[in-house]
Amino acid sequence: MNTKFRWPGLLLLGVLSLAVCVLYGRTSAQQRISAEMLPNPTAQRAELVRELAEIKQLLREQNELLRSGKMKVTFVPNTN
Repeated sequence: MNTKFRWPGLLLLGVLSLAVCVLYGRTSAQQRISAEMLPNPTAQRAELVRELAEIKQLLREQNELLRSGKMKVTFVPNTN
């Protein structure tokens, strides 16, 4: 093989291989998307409402403990 065309030929082969890999990756990724993977705003809102209700309940329990005097909070400053 002529050395004059060896490096440009190898470079062209590498670029073409990379282009094929990129294009193949895009087409296969589009096929893997399903309805379950897309965000569902209604389900997201319902989950957010459940989590906020749980946080609210935990805060109520914590406040009751603090007001009852059964629990003491000690603050220890960071010595770093």
